[in-house]
Amino acid sequence: MRQAPSTRDTIAHQYEDLSGREDSFRQLKQAIEHRHPVNFRYRKPDGEKLVEAIEPYQLVNQNGIWYLAACEGLQALENRLPKCNQTRTQLEADTP
Repeated sequence: MRQAPSTRDTIAHQYEDLSGREDSFRQLKQAIEHRHPVNFRYRKPDGEKLVEAIEPYQLVNQNGIWYLAACEGLQALENRLPKCNQTRTQLEADTP
């Protein structure tokens, strides 16, 4: 007879806290829905990088971590959501 896994055998996922990033999350969802390119600053260990005019197509939660799946030209990109700052749709960026 097989035993149920113990608590220590169970894999638990901790979900990233996106508090304070609700607006960015909403903007990305709308950009995906309306197929608008987005710009944002992405935090990397060696500093921030400006990411411009990428085409988001999906928000993915994998093991509690949020990612933005997008394309830049023919290249597929994957960015962790908490590292994305100052998110703007291309339409907003072009509006004075």
